[in-house]
Amino acid sequence: DSALTELKKVTDETDETYAKFLKTMSHMADVVGSTTSDLTKSAADWARLGYSIQEAGELAKNTSILMNVSEFENVDDATDTLISALQAFKKEGADVGSFSMEIIDKFNEVGNNYAISTSDLADSLTRSSAALVAAGSTLEESIALTTAANTIIQDPESVGNALKVVSMRIRGVKTELEDAGEETDGLVTNTSKLNDQIMALTASANGGKGIKIIDDSGAFRSPYEILLDIAKIWDKMDSMSQAGLLEKIAGKTRGSVVAALLQSPDILEKSFESATNAAGSATNELNTYLDSIEGRISLFTNSSKDSPVSGR
Repeated sequence: DSALTELKKVTDETDETYAKFLKTMSHMADVVGSTTSDLTKSAADWARLGYSIQEAGELAKNTSILMNVSEFENVDDATDTLISALQAFKKEGADVGSFSMEIIDKFNEVGNNYAISTSDLADSLTRSSAALVAAGSTLEESIALTTAANTIIQDPESVGNALKVVSMRIRGVKTELEDAGEETDGLVTNTSKLNDQIMALTASANGGKGIKIIDDSGAFRSPYEILLDIAKIWDKMDSMSQAGLLEKIAGKTRGSVVAALLQSPDILEKSFESATNAAGSATNELNTYLDSIEGRISLFTNSSKDSPVSGR
C-alpha cells in the first residue's frame, strides 16, 4: 500500500488502472524473483523521470532482472545504470522496455565472459558514454573499448575517464576537455592536421598507409574503429611513434590506459561480437538464479506477502 501511494504521487491514473497495474506487478514479481512491493517502488522511481505507468512497470521489471544477474547491491544503483545507458545510447522511437533489456543482455554477456564485472562495466560507461556517443560510438563499441582497456588496467574509473578524454581529443574539443578538468597540452584542434599527424605516426607499421581518424567523406570515424586499427599494428610501431601517438590522442595523464587497450585487439573484437550477439543472455541467467536457493526464497517471499490485490 505504501509503495502504491508513492506511485500515485507521481502518476495520475484511475483506480482501475492502479488495480490492474498491481496485478501485473504481482505476476512480474513471480517471473523475475522480486516482490510486488519492490517492483511498485521501482516503478515509482521510473515514473518520476517522465515514463508512463506502463513503461515504468516494464523498466521496474528489467531493473529487477539486472539486480538478480549482476553484482549490484541495491536497486538504486541498478536504476542509475539503466538511466545512464538509456539516456546516452537512446534510440529514437525505440520501445524503452525492449531497449533496456538489450542493454542488460549486453552488460551481462560481457560481464560473464571478460575481465570486468557488470557493475564495473556500467560504472566505467557512466563516466565515458556521453563523450563516446558524441564521437560516434555505438553501445557495443563502447562496451568493447571499456572491456579491452580494463582487462589489463583493472580500474573501471580510470578506463572511463581515459575513454572520455580520447573521444574528446580525437575531435579536438578543447573547451569540453577544460570543463571536464582534463589537461589540453599538445591538443590539436584542427581535424585535418591531427589526421595527418596520426597517419604519419602509424604509416611505417602499416605498410606505408597511415591510420585515418576521418573517412573519405570527411566525417569522423568512431573511436572503436580508429583504436582497433591502431591496436592491430601497435606491436609493430617503434617506441617513439607509440609515445607520440599516445600524447596526441590521450594526453600526458591517460596514456597508460590507452596503451593497455591498444595491446588487446583480440579482446576488442571478441567483446564487440559478444555485446552484439547477447540477446537472451540475462533471461537465461535469470532462470538459473530463480532455480537457486536464493531465487526460490525470493519467489516464496513474494507469494507469502499479504496483498490486497490477491486477497491473501
